[in-house]
Amino acid sequence: KLKGSWGVLNLNNERITPAQYFALTPSDGLIVASKRSASFQVTTGCIDAEGKTVIPFAYTGIKVHSMRVVAFVREGNLFKHGLIDLENKILIPFQFRNIYPIGSLRYAVEDFQGKTALYSESGKQISGFTIDSISQFSNNLAVIYEAGKQGLITREGELRSEAKYREIQVDQKSIK
Repeated sequence: KLKGSWGVLNLNNERITPAQYFALTPSDGLIVASKRSASFQVTTGCIDAEGKTVIPFAYTGIKVHSMRVVAFVREGNLFKHGLIDLENKILIPFQFRNIYPIGSLRYAVEDFQGKTALYSESGKQISGFTIDSISQFSNNLAVIYEAGKQGLITREGELRSEAKYREIQVDQKSIK
């Protein structure tokens, strides 16, 4: 840290980047970095251990999840989330309230009406926006919650059971 800004050093105390970042946070093999612009607006991107920009500084915030990045931008009073890959290619457009991983290669995508759909890591929509919330996948099944009831969905979006039960538990060998 130098004069209120952060830079990157290697283990030999050699400078990799100048102290130009507002914040640096390691994340899944990358470094999430934030910069302040001349207008004091903070933008976020990703750099690698050599200081090269991997994801441009075009986002309000970023969360790295393996080979995918959930990023968000601010539009007025709204934060709109999207999913990008490590080449900054948009996989899920920036039009959702929230996006979060729910197992390997699957994402829960919440719209601004509070409904959630299941998406693949390539950005393909797998289910409709009918789910109130969804659990992490276990044995290729996730518990879905709709109107206070629980059901089951597969990784491919197939309803194994409609949301009609008070409680469902998935363990290693059976469904209860």
